[in-house]
Amino acid sequence: MKKPILFIFAMLYLWDLSAQTIDVNSTCFGGTFTFTYDAMNSPDGSGRNVYYYAMSSLEIRYNTGASQWEIRARGGNFDVYFTNTFASSPNPPDNTTSTWVPDGSICTDNPTVTGSGTQSTIGTDPCAMLGGDTDMDGVCDDNDVCPGFDDNADMDMDHIPDGCDPNPTVADGVLFNAPCLDAMNPIIFLFAGMDSGGRNIYNNLTYQVEIAYNPMLGRWELRAQSPGTDVYFYNTYASFPNPPDDGTSSWVGTSVLMCDSNSPTASGTGTQDSLGCMIAITSSSKVNPPCGNDGSITVTASGGQGTVTYLLSGPVMATNATGMFTNLPAGFYTFTASDDAFPDAVCVASDTVTLFSADTTRPVAVCQNITVYLDGSGNASITGGDVDGGSSDNCNIASTMVSPSAFTCANVGGNPVTLTVTDASMNSNSCMATVTVRDTTRPIAVCQNITVYLSGSGSATVFPGDVDGGSSDNCGTGQLTSTPAVFGCANIGSNNVRLIVNDVNSNSSSCTAVVTILDSVRPVAVCQNITVYLDGSGNASITGSDVDGGSSDNCGISTRIANPASFTCINRGSNPVSLTLQDASGNMNQCMAYVTVTDSVRPTVTCPGTQTRYMDINCNYSVENFTGLATATDNCGMPVLSQSPSPGTTLNGTGNTVVAMMAVDGSGNSASCLITLILEDTIPPSISCPMNFSNAVVGPTCMNALADYTGLAMVNDNCDPSAVVTQQPAPGTLTGVGMVQVTLYATDASGNIDSCGFSINVVDNTPPTALCKNITVYLDNSGSASISPMDLDNGSTDNCSIQSYQSGFPSVSCANIGLIIDSLYVTDPSGNVGRCASYITVRDTTAPVVTCQNIMVDIQNTMPDPSVTIMPGDVQLMAPTDACGIASTYLSQSTFTCNDLWDNSIYLVAVDNNGNRDSCMAIVTVDDPNSFCCDTPMITCPPDITVTTAPFACVSQVPYADPTIVSNCIPIVTRIAGPASDSLLDIGTYLVTYTASNAPTKNDTCSFTITVLENGQAQPLQSTAKRAAAGLACQDHVNIS
Repeated sequence: MKKPILFIFAMLYLWDLSAQTIDVNSTCFGGTFTFTYDAMNSPDGSGRNVYYYAMSSLEIRYNTGASQWEIRARGGNFDVYFTNTFASSPNPPDNTTSTWVPDGSICTDNPTVTGSGTQSTIGTDPCAMLGGDTDMDGVCDDNDVCPGFDDNADMDMDHIPDGCDPNPTVADGVLFNAPCLDAMNPIIFLFAGMDSGGRNIYNNLTYQVEIAYNPMLGRWELRAQSPGTDVYFYNTYASFPNPPDDGTSSWVGTSVLMCDSNSPTASGTGTQDSLGCMIAITSSSKVNPPCGNDGSITVTASGGQGTVTYLLSGPVMATNATGMFTNLPAGFYTFTASDDAFPDAVCVASDTVTLFSADTTRPVAVCQNITVYLDGSGNASITGGDVDGGSSDNCNIASTMVSPSAFTCANVGGNPVTLTVTDASMNSNSCMATVTVRDTTRPIAVCQNITVYLSGSGSATVFPGDVDGGSSDNCGTGQLTSTPAVFGCANIGSNNVRLIVNDVNSNSSSCTAVVTILDSVRPVAVCQNITVYLDGSGNASITGSDVDGGSSDNCGISTRIANPASFTCINRGSNPVSLTLQDASGNMNQCMAYVTVTDSVRPTVTCPGTQTRYMDINCNYSVENFTGLATATDNCGMPVLSQSPSPGTTLNGTGNTVVAMMAVDGSGNSASCLITLILEDTIPPSISCPMNFSNAVVGPTCMNALADYTGLAMVNDNCDPSAVVTQQPAPGTLTGVGMVQVTLYATDASGNIDSCGFSINVVDNTPPTALCKNITVYLDNSGSASISPMDLDNGSTDNCSIQSYQSGFPSVSCANIGLIIDSLYVTDPSGNVGRCASYITVRDTTAPVVTCQNIMVDIQNTMPDPSVTIMPGDVQLMAPTDACGIASTYLSQSTFTCNDLWDNSIYLVAVDNNGNRDSCMAIVTVDDPNSFCCDTPMITCPPDITVTTAPFACVSQVPYADPTIVSNCIPIVTRIAGPASDSLLDIGTYLVTYTASNAPTKNDTCSFTITVLENGQAQPLQSTAKRAAAGLACQDHVNIS
């Protein structure tokens, strides 16, 4: 049996190759098909790989006979779609290495072939870019699973290269060679699992077949994978668990696919490495019972194909699926592992173990970390039980000890300790724990009250020691803090300060002290000289802040007072002012400043609204005196008023301009306003137009685009030398045929307008484009047909419109049959005419009218055999008619012989002058009154028949023989009355009549009777009373009244 690692290695090899894919993009396929590595058929006999596309049953394979790669149908139908003669190995070339060409019978395009399954192997060394070819077997190293071995050879054809195959001469699986399944290559079947009876199953996914055991028929079968379907071969050798090879027992073919004509071979190991019984005990362990029935055994088995069951035998019997057995006493034990993938006792493994009684087991020491707290004197102690976290012993624990066990302030924090656990047998064990020592005793805080004066900057600082009145702690005080610590002007007066006392272990306590803050610093007075401006009423005022040049105080200035603080026009110039300062604590100071009073208020001047003036014929205007229209005032007296431009100034040109009005007061302050002058031109320009135009021609769309006529106008204006000329309708406007009125407008820069007009005559000189089509017309039953001009029109067009259509042949008759030429005339509204020619094919497709009548004729004694001949006129009811004339008439059969006695269906055919034909059917009854063909037959019926019904039966089945016939011909025998033979007949009498005929006048007739009697009676009909007295006999025929 092979080692498991070899099977895994082979599977990894196949898995690595299965990652290769090839993408084929073809318009013939309608898109991209991805082909995957065919693990079942790769490599082929030449060492090349095979790829397949399962969705459409396609494959990529090398054809050694044709020396080419092929994209073809998979299986027995080898339709080839594309080929490539590049013989790279082991993979097919991509399209950049060598062009794939269509086979031609199915596809016609050149596909694009790419993917990891291709090699671009060109040149003297195809593997140069792929890591070389270590084993020189034609397979590049990037595909070598076993570099240095011959991985291209596969002697047993099981798709595992010989260099990787531990058994290279025998297929790892079942190798089945049968031409009815694959005429070219043997098929490899790989392990696929086991059935419920423990036998292996092998399959081939490519061919969708399997080799499995059929327990109902007691035989191995090679069959389709779908249950209950085709069986191709079978073998009655019931080997276990693998199917037999052909050397052990011959495989027999069935008629499916004509496999019964094959002599197949089956070889291979028949197993994969994981097949067969491979269970083994891989490990076992025990725990001896130290204190009684508390021993244990643990068993582990490997190699099981199914569920493994463990059985323990000895002082205690037990079974489970885990292999773990507990609560065992001392003694000798046997344990067995069974694989339920096999029948009972087929696949087992066993071993033994002995448990001894002894207590050599040390206790299990389990520690726990704890926290202890120092007392008021700074000390703490523990015992072993304090740090024991659940220590145990197989029997019992005698003592626990811990070291160290005493702690002081010096041990605050984590301290490692050792716990020693000892059992009654002096077995001991230890563990480590951490004892966290904590100090939670708070210090004693003592405060004192103090008074503090603010500095010149308005601040003061209080330190913790200033308010500490003698605080203390059991392990020594640490840091002292106080809050608040900094004070300012906002804190003047009494303030509570909290003193916080912290010890070295972060415990704290607090107390409160009263801190009194005082301010005794005077303000610093600084003045500045300023200038103030009189307002619109001639007044000005200041505040203390206006003359303060940066006065300051450590806690801020509360009031500033200036004296004097109000000024008028008479105070213009420099004025002395005193500034007095006071802070919030009542501290005061003073300084002197000078205030300069200035008048900077400009006069107020008001102009009238916008003024409109008009230009003269030279486009000039003379400025007026506007001072009388303006008004001016000032806060300290009456200002002087002037204007610019001055009165009498001449202005030229239209538009807006301004006149500035200026007022100046006694202090030199000035103000101005503007009068807006609108200078308008109200004189319109003059314009003259050209003469009227004629014969403007429309274009292909029956429209004329107006030209730009503005350049033909003459324009003059008093102010605007470039007056704008516009046109209505505008240039480019499309107009139809007829007179068009055009108006020109002249507009100067001021919007003054003048206009003139002229006319344009628009005409159409383009004839229609006549388009004809050839037509075929069919004569009606009267031999005529009408033709409209529109029938000939094939979409004639005109740049404007079409007014009428005319043609030369309004109608045709039988005389016109064949090809004639006609003209189509197309006229537009302007009288322009277009012409084209049409070919008219006149056809007669109306069949003649023909009617038939049935006739009877007698056989004549003609030579060499009796016969009779008829003419078409014999069977026509009326002479055939046709609008274009009858050419000929004929019969489908005109001569009748002895074989045609009785009725014959024939056809009368009429053909008109144009080859149209019709027919009718007539029945020709052929008689032989003179016995030229047959004599009169003699028919004899069977004798009369009398039958009796079964007891209590109302009907009876009556058979009878056929009549006998004597004749030199074979007559027609007909039953013309009475029941048929074997009919079920009611009680009564029946007349049966037959006739035999050789011809209409050659007849003979015979008759016989059938009498059906009721059981026990001599006559067919009985009285009502007797039938009623018979009880149930024929009661459905009895009527009782």
